[in-house]
Amino acid sequence: MMRTPYGARITWKLPGGNDLVAHLKDKDKIRHKKRWSQVMYMNYILKWKLKKEFGKSGYEDALENTFILALDGDVEFEPEAVLSLMRRMKKSKIVGAACGRIHPIGSGPMVWYQQFEYAISHWLQKATEHVIGCVLCSPGCFSLFRGSAIINSGILKTYTSLPSEAKHHVQYDQGEDRWLCTLLLKKGWKIEYCAESDSYTFAPEGFYEFFNQRRRWTPSTMANILDLILDYKNVTKTNQNISFLYIVYHIFLFVSTLLTPGSIFMLILGAIILGFEAIPPWLALILNLIPVGIFILLCLYASSQKQLQYAAVLSGVYVIVMVIVMIGVIRDALNEGLCSVTTILLLFVAGVFVISAFVHPKEFLCIMPGLLYFVAIPSMSMLMFLYSIGNLHVVSWGTRETKQKTESDSPKKIHTPEKEETGYFCSLGNFVSCIFCPTNKYTKEDFIYTNMLNEVNVLVNKNENQEEEGKSEIDKEHMEEVADGSNKCTEKRDEIKHLEEKKEDKEKDDNQCHYYADETYPMIGKKELKFWNSTIERYLMPLETKKEEEIKVQEELIELRNKVSLFVYLLNAILVTVMFGLTQVNTFKDSLSISILCDNNPVAIVPIALLFAVVFGLLLLIQFLGMLYHRFSTLIHIAASTDIRESYDIKEAKKEKKVFELLTSPEASSPPKHEPSCDKAKIIPNGNRQVLKENIEPVKDLDAVVGENLKGALFQKYQKKLVEQVLGIWKKNAKNVNDDKPGMLQLVQAATKQKLIGHKSNKHREEDAMTEIPANKRPNGNKVKPIDSPEHKNKISSSSISSQKEDNVRKENGYDSLSESYNGPDTNDSNV
Repeated sequence: MMRTPYGARITWKLPGGNDLVAHLKDKDKIRHKKRWSQVMYMNYILKWKLKKEFGKSGYEDALENTFILALDGDVEFEPEAVLSLMRRMKKSKIVGAACGRIHPIGSGPMVWYQQFEYAISHWLQKATEHVIGCVLCSPGCFSLFRGSAIINSGILKTYTSLPSEAKHHVQYDQGEDRWLCTLLLKKGWKIEYCAESDSYTFAPEGFYEFFNQRRRWTPSTMANILDLILDYKNVTKTNQNISFLYIVYHIFLFVSTLLTPGSIFMLILGAIILGFEAIPPWLALILNLIPVGIFILLCLYASSQKQLQYAAVLSGVYVIVMVIVMIGVIRDALNEGLCSVTTILLLFVAGVFVISAFVHPKEFLCIMPGLLYFVAIPSMSMLMFLYSIGNLHVVSWGTRETKQKTESDSPKKIHTPEKEETGYFCSLGNFVSCIFCPTNKYTKEDFIYTNMLNEVNVLVNKNENQEEEGKSEIDKEHMEEVADGSNKCTEKRDEIKHLEEKKEDKEKDDNQCHYYADETYPMIGKKELKFWNSTIERYLMPLETKKEEEIKVQEELIELRNKVSLFVYLLNAILVTVMFGLTQVNTFKDSLSISILCDNNPVAIVPIALLFAVVFGLLLLIQFLGMLYHRFSTLIHIAASTDIRESYDIKEAKKEKKVFELLTSPEASSPPKHEPSCDKAKIIPNGNRQVLKENIEPVKDLDAVVGENLKGALFQKYQKKLVEQVLGIWKKNAKNVNDDKPGMLQLVQAATKQKLIGHKSNKHREEDAMTEIPANKRPNGNKVKPIDSPEHKNKISSSSISSQKEDNVRKENGYDSLSESYNGPDTNDSNV
């Protein structure tokens, strides 16, 4: 551990030689949100580490070949996933970022819903963006960024900007990864989607946590897309991958997102009319409008906890409504067949999802929660969108920074009523007592305490007004009992309050891990210290906001929320009014429908319904075609980066290896052995035999050895055709001797050298194995010379020792016999 200007740093040395560095940040010394953490490590890697390692001369090249992998702490992935992103980045130098396929993991219905949602968004949306333009967002949980794209384009400097307007708080900090990608797109960089790069992240498993997560994502997504749409002239001019048609595509998606609440509202209204024919349409409209209107009011005026509780209850009701919708759609499809627009649209949507699952075979099971996704459309599309817009002014994360305590989680603090907060107390004798509280902070103990004080006051006032000087014993006893009860209640309240505070402090200490880097730990180097002081001063100094500024920012955010909410509510109200009015006019006069013949039966088609079906179907068709093209390009990418069969060079290298192993094997250089035809002809060796010296005739070079081998044992044992093939390969490759492509001669020399080195470590064992008589009994003290002796290093002998023990030693030292390295007389040239 080392002390740093931002806190401390711990470094571990991994087995592979890499460093694992953990930066311990002190929020009193440095900004602590996720965006500022990214600014911190990007500056550290791209401005300090690279300059220190490569210097000024190699800094630009290092930037071009440096990639930063952005991860969340709970992400799981394989090394191949990172390599896939690397190959995608190396394919084109204009790719500034690349993202992979994110798989949500966890348990429960919320995770099942997200598995289908993530699958559809990646299969259709991201694939289409990649094909017709470029991806708008590379998720921060698993993405790869090019170092030169972040530094040289001035993106990192812009990324450190502080919010100066209310909309900046939404765009900058609610979705920092999307804003970083927006900056890359505006500077002309391309963002790609790599489907073969898989990563797994833990998704929210609770309803409240999921809604809070999407409460951040929805406004941030819309703010960044709107930024690109409004600046489309500059974007299309700067970025060659974004065309005007691509901007039009996102305009349609943006408008359809804004109209989502009204569309889902009319879908539910139609389900009520279809499932309950006795209910008139105007009453169905009111019945559907009341719960949605209450939720809108809660989003504007109630706390987030109350909003989420109401949304959870209403979601359960809408599940039942969607089941009615599904039954009605199936009944309509069976009655009208393919003549119904609803049937055609239903089959088209189901077919797109099923085919998409088939072309993603490893992810086919993701389609299983599709039914859950369908019944959750009102909750996850309409209610969640309204919740996000209504809480636009809330800029806290709610899921990442610190866990937001709900009313049920936080300990209930006992409220001590002030003099002006006593409220209005009333009672009906001793049977019923009630109090009208000016605040909602009263608890059960507060009620008992107030009740006792009220009784004491009543008795005191009563006694003061009495003309009699003496007090009855009954009143005295009653007053003493009330006073004792009040004291006991107060003592109990104080004791409970003390225990709650003690418990809260203990839980706080248990949930926090404290690190202290005192003076005993060394400080980082002077140069690095100077770098950190300069970086913190420019970008990372903790912000000191005054209370007046915070109030002003909050007021601006609320004003922004009100404007956006008013626009969205009015837009969807107009949509609902127009669609309901046209539906009613067509119901009474049948003047807005077109009658066509289908299977000799007249079928009425409402133009407004046909228009929505065509717009929705066209967007889905574009995404489906984009997905098919992306799958084909992914297949080509995988095939291009995978060695399906051996190349010509690999084949030639293996062939040459076989040849020189064949030519330098001991059996090839030894004369053929003639085994006796019967047991009587065999000679039993003497136990005291000695190794005899043979007359070794040295050869001039390896060419001579090869020639002798081919004319001798090889020619006698194998076919003449094989020998001619081997000799041809030898003559062809022995001449090609250079550093880039070593010829056969060099390969044989290298193999021989390796075998000699191998014998050196086992020379004592080989001498013992070959020598069976003591040294003093040998003639003239003759000793067996080892293979690595000077006399043997420069010549290769064709002699062999006819000893069974020598054969065993030869096998132990790696001398493969020719029969083991040769596949038989029918072996052709390609298998030698």
